[in-house]
Amino acid sequence: MKKLIISLIIIFIIIGLGVGGAYWYRSNKKNTNPVNVYSVANWVGNYYENEQSMSGNVVVSDEQNIYIDTERQVKEIYASPGDSVSVGDVILEYDNTQDVLRLNTMKANLEVANTNLRLANNQLAKLNNTTPIGDDEEIPKTEAEIKLEEAEKALDEANENLIAPSVELQESNEAVQEAEEVKENKQKLLDEAAKVKAEAEKDLDDFYKKYSIATMTDAPDAKPRSEEDIKNDIHGLDKEANIEYGDVHGRYSSAIEAYNSKQDEYNKANDDYNNAVKNHTVKEAAFNEAQKKVDEAQKVVDEATEAVSKEYEEQMENPTIVYTKSELERAIRNKNEEIRDLKLSIENQKLAIKKQERAVEKSKVLSEYDGVIRFMEVNDETMSGVSPAIIVSASGTYSAVVNVDEFSLSEMQIGEEVSVLSYDTGNTYYGKVSKLSENPQDSGSYETISSVYPVTVVIEDSDDLSEGNWVEVTTLGHTSTDELQNQIVIPLSLCKKENNSYYVMKSVDGRLKKQYISTGKIYFGQMIVVKSGITAADSIAFPYDKEAVEGKICKDADLSDLYDYY
Repeated sequence: MKKLIISLIIIFIIIGLGVGGAYWYRSNKKNTNPVNVYSVANWVGNYYENEQSMSGNVVVSDEQNIYIDTERQVKEIYASPGDSVSVGDVILEYDNTQDVLRLNTMKANLEVANTNLRLANNQLAKLNNTTPIGDDEEIPKTEAEIKLEEAEKALDEANENLIAPSVELQESNEAVQEAEEVKENKQKLLDEAAKVKAEAEKDLDDFYKKYSIATMTDAPDAKPRSEEDIKNDIHGLDKEANIEYGDVHGRYSSAIEAYNSKQDEYNKANDDYNNAVKNHTVKEAAFNEAQKKVDEAQKVVDEATEAVSKEYEEQMENPTIVYTKSELERAIRNKNEEIRDLKLSIENQKLAIKKQERAVEKSKVLSEYDGVIRFMEVNDETMSGVSPAIIVSASGTYSAVVNVDEFSLSEMQIGEEVSVLSYDTGNTYYGKVSKLSENPQDSGSYETISSVYPVTVVIEDSDDLSEGNWVEVTTLGHTSTDELQNQIVIPLSLCKKENNSYYVMKSVDGRLKKQYISTGKIYFGQMIVVKSGITAADSIAFPYDKEAVEGKICKDADLSDLYDYY
């Protein structure tokens, strides 16, 4: 067992040395043999070619066969047999409702992306103007936060001051309830004593009536009878009547005494109840005053909270966050990366919108030639796409088929006028773009960099041309002179394509870093326009150098050193 443990320890040491050695090797390799980088300024404003030239061959244009797209609904057919048509004339139109809706959604998303980019640029500008604090410094509170803190403290004090009045109010309320219960009980006892008293009074009255003894209330108003007169009348009765009187009068006297006693007890209970109610009213007023202060303090807290919330929303729109130096550097770096990604996304969205616009345009089938509608038949066979529904005759017409890169393709329009130079006849002809292919084809040595698409150009007055002639087609420029003077146009060999996006290897603080760029048209399959991602102040490396990896140390080099690479 001991030998096994020793063997395992030795194995772990060997593995650790191997991993550490590999890490040391990679780290050391990144710090040796610097990779050359070249200033982007070398490629700014040097490429003034504002025209696009493409080479291709002449083909014979006999006819255009138009098949019905079975996956789309025909909206209208605009031509009839025998009609003359020109390049770009609308012959047939499909319903494009869904394509238009999709295009509108894409444009709305682009507006959102542009808004996000604008906000990100504002946030970056603010970050660049932010002064960081020390790592051990406390982050200062804003005025709104200070007011909220004071308001919350005042609310806590008001709530504490409410505790005693709340307890006293509860106690006084309980005292009122207790006094009320005592009062109600005394009232019941008093009512019972009053009942006994009433019965005794009735028995006494009955006795007087029985023996015809007039009471004081029965006497004439002029001369009321005295109590002594009543007693004399009673003494004049026989013994049995006197005994009966003693019993009735005794019960009456006891009832009177009991009633008076209960009346005193009730009066005391009523006084206690009134005092309890009075005390409760005082305690309730004190509680209400304390509660009022709590409500006022809560209102101040709510207003301060709303101010802090509003301040937070404003900071979300235009942040004023406090950073330490390292946090600020990280925030600026992250914001730059966010802006880069947003710009790349916007460029991709613009390209997608252009493609979608072409999809909307494809709802209209255009004439590819100057010719005549020779055939038109709308029946089950043609509507199923088995045979052409419309045929445009273009006998004796020549066309040129040339390859155009994906960026230049987006700038070309059906019907656009171009010039055509034939190397066989030496003559220059005029033509019109008649067809933009939807499917790319092999672009040769740069197929990994850019896709190319066949474009058909109908040539006018081309009687002296022959099928197979080699021609050069030139379009008019779409870029202003000012834009050309500031345009960055780098060799295609200085960028790579990854997941439909282009990137270069840029020097950042003396180390190579992958930097995605947004691009424009490609000139003659050799030079590509860079719209964003790098500036004239940056330096880039030849990305196909096996040493050109992220993190590799780099050095500035003269442009002449690059010629060995391409």
